[in-house]
Amino acid sequence: MCPLTLAAALLLAPLAGAGAPAASPNAADAARVMAFDRFAAGRDALAAKRWGDAETEFGAAIRLQPGLAVAHYGLGQARMGQARYAEAADAFLSCRNVFALRRRADPPRARDLEIRDLRDTLTALSGRHALTSDRFLEMQLEKRLAELEKTTLPSASWVPPGVTMALGSAYFQAGALAEAEQEFLAVLRQDPSSGDAENNLAVLYTSMGRLDDAEAAVARAEKAGLKVSPRLLDEIRRRRASPLPP
Repeated sequence: MCPLTLAAALLLAPLAGAGAPAASPNAADAARVMAFDRFAAGRDALAAKRWGDAETEFGAAIRLQPGLAVAHYGLGQARMGQARYAEAADAFLSCRNVFALRRRADPPRARDLEIRDLRDTLTALSGRHALTSDRFLEMQLEKRLAELEKTTLPSASWVPPGVTMALGSAYFQAGALAEAEQEFLAVLRQDPSSGDAENNLAVLYTSMGRLDDAEAAVARAEKAGLKVSPRLLDEIRRRRASPLPP
């Protein structure tokens, strides 16, 4: 029997390029503008499922602006589309590291730069949701921006839960099940009400034969308001009726 695939959609999606920061005489700002342009081209390629073109564009954006976290995420999605799951995990891990390392030696400036980056990204995304999951990312970034704007304190390290979810999904598809479990559990530590993370755990546990854990995860996903796939429920029942030999 073919292994189950993840039923939950990834929360994060590549961002559109409209509204990228305006050009300036500063060379760093010019590189930033060009990086957003290449990122936009990568997003368009992803929407058309031109995975190779998307990978090329996101790679160019990263070379221009290594700190453009969502370009690393887009690169991961392009590799997922090509079933290069281990390489996708590397890209998602790079994305997470960029987010996590944004707290620089000058914390107040780090906060200001993060606010700038969030505003630019939200402007790029506004009204141009290439994929249905774009709105989930937009909501995460809007929440983070609102939190930063309410305080003058330095920003603490933050990673969108969807990045961790994407990394777990790549690990799952690559067959690294223990690593996938740790990432999905990490999402729940950050967002205990995530029905998507619970659903992913249910799929993972079913594939591992941990049916009690799978059923518990299904119950938590449904309690969170997520409609669990009937196919997954049928698979759990089928495995209950015909347990695999030890």
